[in-house]
Amino acid sequence: DLPASFPYFRVMKRPLTLILSGFIAGVYAGSFLPFSYPWLMAGILAGCLLLLLFLASGRGKGAVLVSPLVFALLGWLSMGKTVHSEFPPNHLIHFAGDQRYTIEGVLYHPPEPLPDMTRLYVRSERIFSGEKQAVVSGNILLTVRERKTDLEYGDRVRFITKLYQPRPATNPGAFDYRRFLAFQDIWVSGYVNQAVEVVRMAEGQGNLFFHFVERGRGKIRTFLDRNTPPEYGGIMKALVLGERGDISRELNEKFIVSGVNHILSISGLHVALVAAFFFGLTRFLIRFFPPLLLRFNLNKTSALVAIFPVIFYTFIAGMGVAAVRSTIMALSFLLALLLDRQKDLYDALFLAAFLILVAAPAALFDVSFQLSFLAVLAMLYLVPRFLEIGAPLKKWADEQSWPKRKIAAYVGASLLTSAAAILGTGPLVGLYFNRISVVGFLANLLLVPLMGLG
Repeated sequence: DLPASFPYFRVMKRPLTLILSGFIAGVYAGSFLPFSYPWLMAGILAGCLLLLLFLASGRGKGAVLVSPLVFALLGWLSMGKTVHSEFPPNHLIHFAGDQRYTIEGVLYHPPEPLPDMTRLYVRSERIFSGEKQAVVSGNILLTVRERKTDLEYGDRVRFITKLYQPRPATNPGAFDYRRFLAFQDIWVSGYVNQAVEVVRMAEGQGNLFFHFVERGRGKIRTFLDRNTPPEYGGIMKALVLGERGDISRELNEKFIVSGVNHILSISGLHVALVAAFFFGLTRFLIRFFPPLLLRFNLNKTSALVAIFPVIFYTFIAGMGVAAVRSTIMALSFLLALLLDRQKDLYDALFLAAFLILVAAPAALFDVSFQLSFLAVLAMLYLVPRFLEIGAPLKKWADEQSWPKRKIAAYVGASLLTSAAAILGTGPLVGLYFNRISVVGFLANLLLVPLMGLG
């Protein structure tokens, strides 16, 4: 409970809703409209001063009106710095053209294998032209038209390529590849035909902790390669490591048509399974120690323990954008349990979205972020409504024997959550992918628990 000196929070039941809405509006505006750093900073400072005056004078309604405007300007500022960058004179974008250069840099991200190519993410350091060389800056997406490569995160490499600026969208509604890469701070790309054209100059560059993580991921990858058939190993790598390069296009299409393609991408479902497993395991083990039950809150202790394996799994999953985003969402819900806010999960969801956008404003335009956020929002809103409609069925299930009651509860919960998620994300899925899988209701009911067991 907040003291009466905070009228801003008393006026608004969910102040975070306005803050998040303002920040989203600012991020969206900043991705299209011109960017003026001095004017935005002046507006932010003026807005903060006005907000403090309203709070000090007890005018809560004025603070409610000003706060989303301040956060809208902050969102505009953060997104504008991403999209409308001012490049230094030595940035790689100034070398884009028909000339071939020798470039040296460090892999700042693990190689991304695809069915017929490999993507290398290189942070440039030097560029060579004839006998001349210069220090440069900027990231380059290098595509190797071969799938096999022995390069790893932290390798210093050297290669020869032309530098290209990614193509923007040429038709309304078309995919803007330049904008997509700009959100990742990549402004140029290059190509080589064979992996041998990328020469390793040194190893072990980059962050030591990430090297430790990559060694662990490499051991898991080797274990799966040795102990699973290729067609199944690709699925296991996708589920555990977030690597989808070993999944054939035919198999991937089957998952899409079945409406269960989401289980192949590290997402909120995977992180939630990890959190739920360790939460339940902790609750189960603590019950064997009565003194602990008397001393600690069972749910809070279980939520606290679950935080650590969730974070660990995020590193094992490759620290991808979707994995990090899902981890933030899961940690927000666990934090709600720790702070006795579990009855207000909307705020936990809005807090997760806000933290994600503050860290990476471009995530707003990521399809997986939009689908994840809408799916959870739909489940929070629709499932209670479904339960009200199905109250007679719940009453019938409560009268059954224990095994039947458990089966009915699982089937009912799975169907309701799947229905809510599909209904919530259906319009967006149709917009982006031009298809909606009706069979997904039943396919998720069967495959999601099987995946969780695996």
